[in-house]
Amino acid sequence: MSEARPSFRANAAALGRLLLPFALILLAYKLHSYWPDAWRGRIHVGEPHAWELSWFGVGEGAARLTPAAWWQHHLHPALDLISGVAYLIFVPAFLVLAGWWRFGPAPAPQRAARAALAQRAMWALFVLYVAGYVTYLIYPAAPPWYFERYGDVVVRAAPPDAAGALRFDALVGAPVFGKYYGQSVNVFGAIPSLHCGTAFLALLFALRLRSLRIFSALLFVAVTFGAVYLNHHYLVDALLGVGYAAGAYALCAGPTRRG
Repeated sequence: MSEARPSFRANAAALGRLLLPFALILLAYKLHSYWPDAWRGRIHVGEPHAWELSWFGVGEGAARLTPAAWWQHHLHPALDLISGVAYLIFVPAFLVLAGWWRFGPAPAPQRAARAALAQRAMWALFVLYVAGYVTYLIYPAAPPWYFERYGDVVVRAAPPDAAGALRFDALVGAPVFGKYYGQSVNVFGAIPSLHCGTAFLALLFALRLRSLRIFSALLFVAVTFGAVYLNHHYLVDALLGVGYAAGAYALCAGPTRRG
């Protein structure tokens, strides 16, 4: 006798519950535009750049460059394409992964546990983003493209910029990133990198669920590389994003069952 399949209404309700944390993330992002400047901490421009040079600086002749600056002298269309695609799909990929873990085929004894972990993955994403947004408020930090353009000077009215992602736009002949980043509500939101944090969080849950691990690992590598190559983040930002993701996972994933 075959198992009864959930009704359309039950699946729709489950999908709504799964996506609720993401809807709250979108709301929190929108609230960025209403933060008064008086709420923000001191904007940090030179400090993250100095950390990057000290810990990850790359020699270039007599000069010492950050990895992000070094890559701007070693560009290639294939890397522009890979980095741009990774930057486009990092959030949709997380949602698809969570959806697969929640609704995809699984042995009957594992379905409830997988569904619960998929929901926990979405709440972990919410925790990651809220922690990131709070950090942007307490420790606003400039991305590498900003330092390259303005130096160690705070320009509060600096417009958002897609930086190296504009090369992807030129490749595909459409203002994909130019339009998106033109509407950004926070120029000084480099620490932590939520791009890298999101991809690493996906990898942690993929390893836990033993599902789509290779795809998740490749996504994490591509997004982290793209964050630096596109001049959007320092490696310091990426590592902090990884740390925030690990913390969100520890808070939300629950204990690992043995056996």
